[in-house]
Amino acid sequence: MSEKSLKNKTALITGASRLQGIGAAIARKLATDGADIYFTYYLDYDRRMPWGVEENEPDKLQQTIQNIEAEELDKHYQINLRATLLLSSYFARS
Repeated sequence: MSEKSLKNKTALITGASRLQGIGAAIARKLATDGADIYFTYYLDYDRRMPWGVEENEPDKLQQTIQNIEAEELDKHYQINLRATLLLSSYFARS
């Protein structure tokens, strides 16, 4: 997805209650790519699991997504888009 912007696209991520979980990682990645994010969570379930969950983790995830800045996007594009294009260009010349 790094070649395309997800601007004006909406993503629904279910199970994004833990900051270190897969759902939260997916939410952050899609938000960095420009998608509008809706996520759900079920704290009662996570509390019963061995990993547990802190009460405010979903709120922290929301704040993280809302605070993604252009600088963060620039870093993402530099790694995922620029590097791919430079490498492709190098191989095309070989």
